[in-house]
Amino acid sequence: METALTVCQAEWEGWHTTQLARAAGDPDVCDVEHYRQMVAERTARLYDVYQSGRRVACYLLTAEPLPVGGREVVIVAGASIGQGLYVPVLRIVQHQAAGADSIRIHAIRPGAVRMAQRAGFEPVETVMRWKRGQQQ
Repeated sequence: METALTVCQAEWEGWHTTQLARAAGDPDVCDVEHYRQMVAERTARLYDVYQSGRRVACYLLTAEPLPVGGREVVIVAGASIGQGLYVPVLRIVQHQAAGADSIRIHAIRPGAVRMAQRAGFEPVETVMRWKRGQQQ
């Protein structure tokens, strides 16, 4: 039997810095200091996820207007230290975003893409990057 997850809004701590940097694994796509600043300025909300009283994940949410009207919740970043949490946490976010028209997540790892698809997310764009100094 799976233990229920509990979610509560959080204030930034060193744990978040460590976990979010570890989860992204790429400093070009993970600016942890920017995330911390977003939480401090209240432009994003930070949530902690607990399982059996132990903190096992965190994520940041913000909302943006859609070009066609409406509102989209954006999962800015997330991290977990447990297995099998990705889809259950996405389900929690879907519940939290009940008033939004859509939810957007940027997933780099193929496994994360597959798990997001299991939770009903669909690919909508491909992001390309050119970096100064890279070989052509």
